[in-house]
Amino acid sequence: MEACTSNPKPGETLDYVVGSELIADVWDACCKAYKCRDFHETEIKKNVIIIAFCGSQKVTDFITENDFDECKINSYNQHFESMHDGDVENSKPALVRKLFLDRFLCMMQSSKLGDKIQQYQTGKKTEKVTEKKTVILAGHSFGGAIASLWTLWALEQRWENSPLCITFGCPLLGDKIFSRAIEREKWSPYFCHIVSRHDIVPRLCFSSLKSLPISKALDRLLPYWNDSMQKGDNQQKVQDGSHALPQEDSLSFIKQVIADTSQLVTHETRALVVGSANLVGGAVKCLIKRSPYRPFGYYVFCSSSGTACCIENTEAILQMLYFALGNSRQSGACIMEHIEYGKTIAQISKSSSLIPPCWKTVNNEIPPYWKKNENFSTDEVALALQLEAMGIGVQNVQAWLGLKIVEENKNKLTKNMDQQIIKLDEMQNYMAELELYKISCEKDGSLGYYDFFKMNWTKELPNDLPNDVKWINANKNRFKLAAFWDGICELMEKEELPNDLPNRVKWINAGTEYRLLVEPLDIAHYYRLGKHEDSGHYIAHGRPRRYKLLQKWLEDKEKKGEMQSKKRIQPAIFTQDSCFWARVEEVHSKTDEEKTCFTEQLKQKMADCELSKDVFLDDNTFMRWWKSYPNLSAQEKQSFSYKYPVMLLPSAEG
Repeated sequence: MEACTSNPKPGETLDYVVGSELIADVWDACCKAYKCRDFHETEIKKNVIIIAFCGSQKVTDFITENDFDECKINSYNQHFESMHDGDVENSKPALVRKLFLDRFLCMMQSSKLGDKIQQYQTGKKTEKVTEKKTVILAGHSFGGAIASLWTLWALEQRWENSPLCITFGCPLLGDKIFSRAIEREKWSPYFCHIVSRHDIVPRLCFSSLKSLPISKALDRLLPYWNDSMQKGDNQQKVQDGSHALPQEDSLSFIKQVIADTSQLVTHETRALVVGSANLVGGAVKCLIKRSPYRPFGYYVFCSSSGTACCIENTEAILQMLYFALGNSRQSGACIMEHIEYGKTIAQISKSSSLIPPCWKTVNNEIPPYWKKNENFSTDEVALALQLEAMGIGVQNVQAWLGLKIVEENKNKLTKNMDQQIIKLDEMQNYMAELELYKISCEKDGSLGYYDFFKMNWTKELPNDLPNDVKWINANKNRFKLAAFWDGICELMEKEELPNDLPNRVKWINAGTEYRLLVEPLDIAHYYRLGKHEDSGHYIAHGRPRRYKLLQKWLEDKEKKGEMQSKKRIQPAIFTQDSCFWARVEEVHSKTDEEKTCFTEQLKQKMADCELSKDVFLDDNTFMRWWKSYPNLSAQEKQSFSYKYPVMLLPSAEG
């Protein structure tokens, strides 16, 4: 398996899981886990460890306090720091099923499994473990959700190697924020959820578990499923009505789940068409409480014929969860397929018809009767392949349109991203002009571009310094860049750009360069107009959201250890604190203790070469305050002023 820092490619993960005998070994471990209290561990082949978690063993596993049993993922712990919506001011944590989270936390406290996984993944030497191993965390049903949480916990550790999660018939675990966070972190390839076409359990969390048809059915089905898995007698041929649930109750149960899933899919499809912000909300939203749960990772949908279709797009997965089940009245199949994955796996292993996430056949071949049909586009052929793999058929217009809307939305995101990349390249021209403006402002050697930009408005500059034309052009460029980055923030909020944009190094670097170069000009504009007198100081009351968001992108990446910079031995080109000048403006209103703290921070920034040389020009805002600060000796003031050699300052000749 590849390291977490280099995510597996979709095809590689699927070949590893489905294209080998591994999938049968994992299923076997999941079955054995039912005879254990918490989990079953086994080693197969060379250095491959399977840790399979036990599925639900009692009816109380699905007894909930509210309709959907959701809770904040960080309610009782700090294990999942990345599971939030990415908002810079009012960040919302992901919601997960409380039952699953409680079980995970209980295992975390009562067992040493976390230490064991770490030893396998990092190769930490102990008496029993001396080398790194490939770890597969797996589970059937309830156990699949627990395996997913353990995998997520391991991914949060940012180890060089990370485990792969494989589940069978797993109920949904988290909400849309949870799903988008996993996409943002590029962790989707680590989760492979195998779902049989008619298995009701993966759709179960779309319904309120407190509704009568659901609770009545689960009261009898859970003990039956558990007993069948423990005894291993679930391979018998079963007809409708011959399982634990009477056919009348079975049909009511299936009908309720299908209806709730249909309502949710219809709502989500409408949101893709008109935009979530344009949907009718308010009172209607309060009256209709829909399930918060959404799929995440990769889904491999399997049919009894042995064909399989893998999908990584979460909107498409949601559609398939509904349409693969369809308006089925095969209550026996819906109930029995949950414990018959052994049969399905045997069929898949014999077949080479897995359709990977690119939505083409393994051999990239298009069936002859589609080749002849000129009305089919490439994308439509891909959709048809998915439908055929699940036995749904292209003639199912509703399924066809649903998946087509999802594909169009995906293409829209790609198109939006392409457009923004072109615009980003255009923005580099404005950035270059501002850099030249910065250099021209520093030629005098007494002020700097912060003070020039701030003072130009009041006509306080001498005639031989940068003129009004340069200032006006710099201001125009400032507005153009602000409009671009505000647009990026707006598109992100409207979910019209890829979820992983905040993790893309190119965009983090571009946003950081913009913030360090341009925010000082915004601060200068704020204080020259006296906005601090009316609204309060810049950092707390005037800082635009775009800067907060771009700073968060960088800080999140640094926190994960994925953005490493070399130790500086020369002054930074741009002061690394984009709010530095705002702190200087605010220092006058600080207490003596706060001023002392500020000076100590300055000395540390100097030692780390994080302040650019324009900070130390003789007559700028900072140096005027520094020289007048009463708590420093004359020697301290002078030594700090000339910490950077004069030769580093730009000469008059440029």
